[in-house]
Amino acid sequence: MPDAPSAIYLLPETDDATVCVRLDGTVTEAAFDRVFLDAVRARMDHKDFGALLYFHCHRGWEEKAAALSLDSILRYAVKARRIAYVNPPPGKILQVKLFQTRMPGEIRIYGEEDYGRAVRWVKTGTE
Repeated sequence: MPDAPSAIYLLPETDDATVCVRLDGTVTEAAFDRVFLDAVRARMDHKDFGALLYFHCHRGWEEKAAALSLDSILRYAVKARRIAYVNPPPGKILQVKLFQTRMPGEIRIYGEEDYGRAVRWVKTGTE
């Protein structure tokens, strides 16, 4: 793990089309923008764009980070073919259900034990 004061880490499964991140601790606005959104912006026009968010030891969001996260769902998630949430907190599951109709791509929620299946699915569309 990097020593940076970020609560979001780009995972090695990230490639040209897929952003895979791990969220630890409390997510800050700066970390969300610098790590996650920078990676999303670099990949969002790829025909197989997808994202995986792994909530590991996640402790919530700073207020501005939460607002930026919501904005990013409305702005960037509409371009994703597949989004996988691994071990999301109940509030994130509710948020996904509320906005799912606005997203043309497929969204799946996985338990922590299914991380490998989630990575395969977000990259290939098959588990």
